[in-house]
Amino acid sequence: MQDTFGVRLIKAMNRKGMRSKTLVAELDCNPSTVARLRMDKNALSMELLLRICKTLDVSADFLLGLSDKPEIK
Repeated sequence: MQDTFGVRLIKAMNRKGMRSKTLVAELDCNPSTVARLRMDKNALSMELLLRICKTLDVSADFLLGLSDKPEIK
């Protein structure tokens, strides 16, 4: 079974050593937004996806389950 967006987001955060509180501050978003994304209970905009990718230095393909490699090419 393939990991969900929330699981991949958590993996990317762990890889970067980033806690939810820090990600919220970096993204300048509501804490509930990150919490709901981690639990796969929230859809996200393209803008937010790109901000997450830049903040965590991870590819959108990884977060979306299109690749198992988190590195940006």
